[in-house]
Amino acid sequence: MVDAVLTQAFSSILVRAMRANSTADTSALPIIVALRGIRVSVHVGVGSEERARAQEVALEVELLADLLHRSDGTALDDLEATVDYDRLHDVVVEAAAVAPARLIETIALRVRKAVTEECPEVFDVRVRCTKFDPPVRGEVAEARVTVPADWEAGS
Repeated sequence: MVDAVLTQAFSSILVRAMRANSTADTSALPIIVALRGIRVSVHVGVGSEERARAQEVALEVELLADLLHRSDGTALDDLEATVDYDRLHDVVVEAAAVAPARLIETIALRVRKAVTEECPEVFDVRVRCTKFDPPVRGEVAEARVTVPADWEAGS
């Protein structure tokens, strides 16, 4: 798995360098980017009645990506040199809401897969999915799952 992550990271660097289309000598610096509190209306629940009505979940993605910069350490200060938050947000929302799910774990895994497939500059991602007022005995404010990134899982 480490080889796959490194291969993807190397590919990401090459893709980003080509996209930057710059004559400046550039190199990549790994950075962690996070979007938190992404609210999405989804159909999720073990029972069909619960799944029939839309409910809001909150998603958080934290990803490892490359920041292109000049070899002298100065910033390119260009959106093409980093992660586009709008694009990342759209990928997360679309993946979360694409189909009903029984479990928030399914939503988190779907989001993780979509981000790694749709964002070539990203080579690892952690996803948290929070469901509010889950239907359990007793009073519970939220249920949350975290799909760890490969760097955390020791892969």
